[in-house]
Amino acid sequence: ASLASKTKYITQLERELEARNQTVLNGPTGESPRGESIKKLKAQLAGKDAAIDDLREEIRRLKIFMGATTSRPLSRPSPTDSKGTPSPRKSAGGLGSSGKFQAHPLLAGRPEFPYYSMNRDDPVDIRVEEFYNSTSSAVPLKRINRKFYAFGSAQVEIDVVNGKLLVRSEDGWNNGKYGAVEKFLVHYEPIEREKAGLPPPAY
Repeated sequence: ASLASKTKYITQLERELEARNQTVLNGPTGESPRGESIKKLKAQLAGKDAAIDDLREEIRRLKIFMGATTSRPLSRPSPTDSKGTPSPRKSAGGLGSSGKFQAHPLLAGRPEFPYYSMNRDDPVDIRVEEFYNSTSSAVPLKRINRKFYAFGSAQVEIDVVNGKLLVRSEDGWNNGKYGAVEKFLVHYEPIEREKAGLPPPAY
């Protein structure tokens, strides 16, 4: 419930308690049936007093939390740094998941040869498209089969593990284990450019 609705509920309870308090003060006491009713009413009032105290404490905590939230400044990344380098973009493909590669120039921009998913029912292929098309790679990427791709002359296996896009190369890169796709791209981009007779990256 919202802070406003809790406050309104407390006001209603307080009005009800005030009306019933008047009944208790003006009513009979003792062992008569009417007196027993008054005892039950007093017990109910005590329970509602406790409920109001609980609600007030919850509202106090909500106000403290809301005050801390509204006072916290929102940091927005600048589109360019002082040297004019585009800030790294994040995508569902896992861009930026490897800390030291987040600011690498290769991990921003548009590729020379955009990749388009060959199978829209393949979640890995869709993630590959999203990641690769958010880079400035000049090495073409082609799908060989499900989870298998050719990055230039390098054949790799790509998969999604724990929500991250990971890659494993047939030539033993990263000791034959899955590694961050950003790390792979930064390592293999200059190698594959040289093999294809392309100019090296400008970074």
